[in-house]
Amino acid sequence: MREPGRFAWARSEFQDVTRREVIQRGLVGSALLTIPGLAAACGASSTGTEERKASDTPRRGGVLVMALPGNGNKETLNPNLVNTDIDDARTFPIFDGLTKYDVNGKVVNDLAEEITPNKTATEWTIRLPEGVEFHNGKTLTADDVVYTLQYNLDKKNATLGAGMVADVRRDGVKKVDARTIRLTLVRPNAFLADNLADFHLKVFPEGTTDFSKPVGTGPFKFQDWTPGERARYERFENYRVDGRPYLDGLEILSVADTQARVNALVSGQVALISSLPLTQTRQVQNNKDLQLIEVESAYWIAQYMWTSGPGAAPFDDPRVRQALRLLVDRKQVVDNVLQGHGRIGNDMFAWQDEAYPEDVPQREFDPEKAASLLKAAGHEKLSVDLWTGDITTGSLGFATLMPQAAKKAGVTIDLHKVPTDQYFSKPYGNEPFASTYWGGRTYVTQCANSQTTNAGVNETRWKDKEWQRMYDQALATVDRPKAIELLKETQRILHDRGGYIIPAFPNLVDAGSAKVGGLKPSPMQHLGNYQFADVYLRA
Repeated sequence: MREPGRFAWARSEFQDVTRREVIQRGLVGSALLTIPGLAAACGASSTGTEERKASDTPRRGGVLVMALPGNGNKETLNPNLVNTDIDDARTFPIFDGLTKYDVNGKVVNDLAEEITPNKTATEWTIRLPEGVEFHNGKTLTADDVVYTLQYNLDKKNATLGAGMVADVRRDGVKKVDARTIRLTLVRPNAFLADNLADFHLKVFPEGTTDFSKPVGTGPFKFQDWTPGERARYERFENYRVDGRPYLDGLEILSVADTQARVNALVSGQVALISSLPLTQTRQVQNNKDLQLIEVESAYWIAQYMWTSGPGAAPFDDPRVRQALRLLVDRKQVVDNVLQGHGRIGNDMFAWQDEAYPEDVPQREFDPEKAASLLKAAGHEKLSVDLWTGDITTGSLGFATLMPQAAKKAGVTIDLHKVPTDQYFSKPYGNEPFASTYWGGRTYVTQCANSQTTNAGVNETRWKDKEWQRMYDQALATVDRPKAIELLKETQRILHDRGGYIIPAFPNLVDAGSAKVGGLKPSPMQHLGNYQFADVYLRA
């Protein structure tokens, strides 16, 4: 085992590249990969070199360098507060949760060896495995899980995972023995194991209050970082999965400029990038030194509208929200903005989940009906501001289409474009009508994040008593088929009067060097849900 706090970086061509160098050298090479071409056909798989070399034997060593869209000085390594893709990418290698999403988006156990409810789902028991170690050498025990959950339940910490465990009594989180925890709930929740898979609920050592040098049980140990620039990691030699990870380390660069990321990949400065421009998929496929990494996803782009509270008007009228939803040509979003790399959305999330109601009619572009709804609501000459940025694949393109389409119903939409690395500082969350996106989640986990009374990120300011009553009833129903039917009814309510316009689920389209092996595309997030324990670099 290496001496704690020290790490000799292995030599690698994907190493020691600064964010500034990526931007400078990447932009100089901007003639590369800029010739327009036909987009590749959609596919739920990794393509190119990865398929041709699927039988490769994993190789140990090397540092994997990647470039992702940045978020400036708002970036964080605190798992309780992650809110963008690069935050997820930088925290996932460090931390594990009690449960997680597998490569197919299903909830499975992670740190929890067992997690079981009683017959009424008012009490849950969690059993931990033996011998799991934190990066600082401490053994994982029930004390750490108790502390982590109580930390999220303490309102003064204002964590984004609080909504996931809102049904757990803070004084009901009890240690039974060194490896067993019992949770007592304020009300039944038959879906608690789903909630515990949320990206924010990562387990950290008892007593942790400072996340500037985070410690977890994940495959990689934190080394150093500069917000808005880069973060570095080393292999955790005592990781709980034998033989993993294969890599010596990771380096994750924050690069807001899309073309700079592409050029950095083409020139060999980085080995992976996320959110490849869709116009450049063909060029990547035709380059023997690169591979296209694409999967049909549960990831979604949207515009959020405030449904209640100060400043919400005119969006607090459900007829206005319905009208704006009718002013989206969803096929155009998929065909033109996403170049065919995605599936049409119907203002509901989690299409991959069993609680998705397939029988809800697809909402179509209908400016006449939209105009009629607005007239009835007293907003015949509606004029609104829409805030957006190039925050993820399709977001800016979708927003750009809306003003022209809205004119057909007599609606004026003034579009305000904000630089990517400034968007989540302002205007996001401060304006009533703005772009957003979410990684894939199960339906109940998404609701606990953004819809429920205790949601950590209630972007739409959703407060609907009928919806909440029915949702609570579903969670209290231990007969899963009956619970799923109730959840479908809550989805129908969101389709009718919720606060999101969800036009599409973009495929997750990333790219990498042909030397990268072992990456397993996931429908939940870019770059295989940022799971790098099985990733290796070919010779």
